[in-house]
Amino acid sequence: MTFVLGFCLILTNHSVAYHADSVLNLKEDLTQKDDDPLNGPKKEYYQNGRICKEYTLRDGKIEGSYKFYNILGKLVSDQYFKDGEPNGSLKTYYENGQLKSEGNMRPGGDITGQSREYYENGVLKSESSVSGQMPKVSSKSKIYSKEGKLVQEISVSLGELVFSITYDDQGRVTSEQKPGQIISYWYERDTGKKHTSINGVEQK
Repeated sequence: MTFVLGFCLILTNHSVAYHADSVLNLKEDLTQKDDDPLNGPKKEYYQNGRICKEYTLRDGKIEGSYKFYNILGKLVSDQYFKDGEPNGSLKTYYENGQLKSEGNMRPGGDITGQSREYYENGVLKSESSVSGQMPKVSSKSKIYSKEGKLVQEISVSLGELVFSITYDDQGRVTSEQKPGQIISYWYERDTGKKHTSINGVEQK
């Protein structure tokens, strides 16, 4: 379903930075020289010499901004940490440097707050008001086309769909969905007359 896909993409972006090490198995490709391995600003590098990670340790725990770069040296994500755990803002980026997403991540998978996604050209893709911990998250989201037009509104409560509304490029409602019911609309090209079907049955 569209609402499931869109919502999962938002949550995936929130976890990119925290799980990047295990996905890319970076430990085999890093070198680091440091006088005090437990405190102070740190930089780690790929074997090709490009920076991989940039962060600060306090008593061996990450504190503050944790920046992760791809093997080409492009910034992928910037996550705020406290006492060694994600606890604050998280931003992810496209290779061209454009902001891809921004939101929050706190201990226990709590992503409460405002989150936004952007197309690669900088146009807003989605905006959400989120509360709770994954996967039992509640949210209200709006999704936009590359032209900036509203195409979908989604409401989720504790991980379950409450309702979803989709729109065409003229702003007309094309579907309304809630548990157990899908209402679809289509419009005649010449007259604009609206037709309705409920759960696949056309209404007279």
